[in-house]
Amino acid sequence: MTAAPFVALWVSFLNLSPLTFNILMIALVPLAIFITKYLIELLLFHYGHTVATDGKGRLPPRVPSFFPFLGSIFQLALDHKRLTDQVSWYKGRLTSNRIEIMGFTYYIFQDRETLIKLFKHKALASAVDMYEYSNTNILGCSKESSKVYRADTSGPFPQPHPKSNVLPHNRVDSITHTLAFRGFTGPGMQPATRRFAKDVPLRLEAQGITTEWKEVPDFAQFFKDSIEQHRFRDSIAEQLKSWYKYAREHFDPSMIEADGDGDPIWGSAMIRNRQEQLLKADKHDDDVLAHLDLGLAWATIGNLVISCMFGAYHILQDKTLLKRVRQELRDYLGERTIHEVDPHQLGRDIPLLASIYAESMRIHIKIYSAYSSPHEDVNLGKWTLPKGALALVNSAPSHMDKSFWNTKGGLYPVETFWADRFIVDPADPESGPINPEYRRTMNRPEKKRDDMKPYFSLDGCEGAWVPYGGGFSMCPGRFIAKAFMIFSATLLANEYEVEFHEDTIHISDYRYGMGVDDVGKPIPFRIRKRESVI
Repeated sequence: MTAAPFVALWVSFLNLSPLTFNILMIALVPLAIFITKYLIELLLFHYGHTVATDGKGRLPPRVPSFFPFLGSIFQLALDHKRLTDQVSWYKGRLTSNRIEIMGFTYYIFQDRETLIKLFKHKALASAVDMYEYSNTNILGCSKESSKVYRADTSGPFPQPHPKSNVLPHNRVDSITHTLAFRGFTGPGMQPATRRFAKDVPLRLEAQGITTEWKEVPDFAQFFKDSIEQHRFRDSIAEQLKSWYKYAREHFDPSMIEADGDGDPIWGSAMIRNRQEQLLKADKHDDDVLAHLDLGLAWATIGNLVISCMFGAYHILQDKTLLKRVRQELRDYLGERTIHEVDPHQLGRDIPLLASIYAESMRIHIKIYSAYSSPHEDVNLGKWTLPKGALALVNSAPSHMDKSFWNTKGGLYPVETFWADRFIVDPADPESGPINPEYRRTMNRPEKKRDDMKPYFSLDGCEGAWVPYGGGFSMCPGRFIAKAFMIFSATLLANEYEVEFHEDTIHISDYRYGMGVDDVGKPIPFRIRKRESVI
């Protein structure tokens, strides 16, 4: 290449008229400022990850951005997944960073050591700013009611933070968490599970499946038809405000079922208690509660149904795995049927089913959990979360950490489904969910066991397996979700034959960060009842 083109360009530049030259200079000055700003931020970013590594609590490095105020908004809009990877990794290792979007700074924590400290810290509360935003802009609650969430600095714990002066009836963070814990992990868990186990087989029967093959256009929609309208969720349906009015006029405590939870009007104790306690909060009325209940329905049904679908899909599409699952069920059930066992017990007693569940969650859950400390800075070891700042954790990078997860020497890459990833075989030191090389650096004592049978284990996966978030704000529906996923998958495997018409499923990034993977296109298949059932 000769210098002639550059010389010609320079001559043309010098021959510009004074007016044109001044206009060009005015345009170039801001560009030069932006470029200089970006280069300085880039140097500070690398300095924060390479030189300033003294181990003391520091602010995570800021991800460089070309545009002031706007920050990474264009990257977020164009490729959310790529932006998440950019802020989660540094030279092949999970890390933590700050990112600016539309004038707001978000603290993205992803390295395992930081997550463990984050989840255990007592000063952390729910990110009420996110509640306010989602309630107003996504669920459609009134702005006045959403301000109650922003003002709640008392935390999610039963006892309010000592520096908070929020009135008891306005402790919406704690009230919401307490009701969810009672409904999903406390007295309401077993009744809800029993209703699910009773109702889903009936819904499958209603789809008219016989011993003859039936073509179905989409496996995901099939699951929605079989589970989504489950009676446990009927209490969160359309016309919510009209339903509230009807329920108040017709409900009587004598209608509560023997389990103390269900009833034919409200549906469950959790919904009855939400009516009683959330309506006491300032600016909360039937309209606000209806929108909040829609949010509850979306958070549970929206993710639960597709999660159940993925668990069943991985079993049914792998004929070798399907054969193993059926054999495990045959040995476990004996003379019983699948309808006679506790869905929670299936996961406890059959390690393979528990491992399939955990691996499905690892592969397919890509969700953010949010945390904040309204009263004090939080020291997280290497990093610090400032008072009032918003911390975000995305499960996907942790679930795809090649240095942490066991791949059996590369035989089962982290991006692929491996049913036995979470099974520890006492006779095989290379088994288990954690990369053997990484596990040796953890200096964790091996658990003593009375037998040499393979078993399911999540030991040591703290801060790495995080489909439900962590800490006190961890999703309270995790136990009931596990039972629902395992039961629905084993029910199909046990009583039906399923053949998919395509070998793979297409995953879309459209809902990346919102929960479970989104299926990009229909999954056609055919189904029939098995002539001989365990």
